[in-house]
Amino acid sequence: MKKNIIILIFTLLSGGIFAQQSAVSPKGELHIPLPTSWTNTSPKGEIHILGEEDKLPPTISLNHNYYEEVSENNFTIKGIASDQSGIKEVLLDGKKIGKNSFSKNVLLAVGTNKFILKAIDNRKNSTEKEITIVYTKKEIVVVEPKDNKDPIILLNHGTNISSEKKEFTISGTASDESGINNIFLSGDAKDYTQNSKFNFNVVLKEGENIFTIKAEDKEDNEEEVKIIITYNPQRKDYALIFYVSDYKGSGMANLSTDKNAKQLEVVLKNDYGFETHVFANYTATQIEDEIKKQTNKNYNDNDQLLIYFSGYGSKNTVRNKTTGNLLCANKTKMPHASFTTFSIDNNCNHILLVLDACYSGYSLYTGIGDDVPDYKENKEEYISGLFTEKPALHIFTSGDKEGTIKKDGLSDFTKALIEILKYGKGKHNILTDKEIINKIDYDIKAGKVDISDNPKATFLFIKK
Repeated sequence: MKKNIIILIFTLLSGGIFAQQSAVSPKGELHIPLPTSWTNTSPKGEIHILGEEDKLPPTISLNHNYYEEVSENNFTIKGIASDQSGIKEVLLDGKKIGKNSFSKNVLLAVGTNKFILKAIDNRKNSTEKEITIVYTKKEIVVVEPKDNKDPIILLNHGTNISSEKKEFTISGTASDESGINNIFLSGDAKDYTQNSKFNFNVVLKEGENIFTIKAEDKEDNEEEVKIIITYNPQRKDYALIFYVSDYKGSGMANLSTDKNAKQLEVVLKNDYGFETHVFANYTATQIEDEIKKQTNKNYNDNDQLLIYFSGYGSKNTVRNKTTGNLLCANKTKMPHASFTTFSIDNNCNHILLVLDACYSGYSLYTGIGDDVPDYKENKEEYISGLFTEKPALHIFTSGDKEGTIKKDGLSDFTKALIEILKYGKGKHNILTDKEIINKIDYDIKAGKVDISDNPKATFLFIKK
């Protein structure tokens, strides 16, 4: 009987009978209502046909990969979930974002971002997937236009300069938007940074000196500035005047050498513009110290130094060789050789020693030299030519005899020297050492110390 009923039900279903009144329960059961006259198996007149239960999880299909690397800070998680019993909901990190189809835009932090995607079907089966999205922030690269501008050089001085000093500092600033790579002075390279200050110490030769400053930036753009420095050395004349008049305790009479010294100072200062310093009654050590002080003085090339001594002198003869001494205060004495050596050690190029003392002629090394050439140029060219031609250290002495200073303390040698300086005339009002020797009204004994490393040294008296 049951077998026939089952066949009848499937026959009715295949024929579509009661199709509109049948239904499938959530448990997979097929409920078909029948007339009560057909069966008494159900109080409601239904025949229950039990189907197989859904145990399979849903399927998730994404529009992208489960692992993505992106350069934007937002991303859309999107896809479809499916199952034979139907999808109840789709969750992203526990929040519902859809059913069968889903789409959710998420904001990303820099680095790794993880999300849990879960789909649940109508039989409460579920599928869970992890989605990893790595966000790398996109770097904005700004391409700067290439620097094609030349550097800027600003000097702390002009480009056409006159200097009275032998040493000069070329200084300024070089700048460029790309940075300074090198600064050159006439080929001498220095490494500097952007907006660099520079200082170049240069030694000048007399006349025109030409230099070129070149700045080079990091893009190989260059700028050059030409600088002309004309070195016109300022000439200054100095005189150290030593005299000894007080010989108490030495057995020798006092002298009036102060008169000689003061008269010479007046003519040197007033007629020739010398800067004079007078020292009275100094000992040998004191005289040595004063001369040595001049050694460290910063002389220009054409500066001149006159050193004068007036007082008693003495001589020594050993093995047929005679040498002399200057007799100083407090019974001290200074050999001529020491006096000359101290003067040679001085860094002034033009030195004249004037010794007005007994036996001072023994201080000489050699003769005074050749006549001065008769230059035809103007005054400055004449002076320059004379300085170039003459040797280093000249010495004027009152001779090698005794008694050059009279009993009244006055000296014919100093008097004659003052006379020639006051009234003697030379080319362009310049008296050379040779002209003084030739014109002085005295049997002067003169000479020189020829120092080869000072070829531009001589001594000139140039009237104001």
